[in-house]
Amino acid sequence: MSVSFIDCQLRYFKAGVVSNEYNRIERVVLTAVKRLCGGQRRKLTFGQIYRELVRSQSSVPAIGVCVTTVDTLVREGLLTSVKTLEPDRSFPYTQHLISGLTEIGAASLMDTGAGVTR
Repeated sequence: MSVSFIDCQLRYFKAGVVSNEYNRIERVVLTAVKRLCGGQRRKLTFGQIYRELVRSQSSVPAIGVCVTTVDTLVREGLLTSVKTLEPDRSFPYTQHLISGLTEIGAASLMDTGAGVTR
């Protein structure tokens, strides 16, 4: 685990409880992927996802927080990753090519009311 990953997690975890802000970030990332894919399988880069967040949200977390969230959503089985990109020293985060939401990811949006925008 990198120091930046731990820093991001410490920022959003308090006494073992996930904060509301971290849940909000997860929801807006899932919503952005759903909107970009439009029900079809695509290969989305993190840059495309982040650009959609900037376009659709009035307040966007730092890139490091968002890219860590995407990686976490992949590991939790909410996003489908078709490929993990090679590490790049200029961008020290795990990056995935995302093809869409899993069934669990789509169901989680239905449970939370996916209309989370501005």
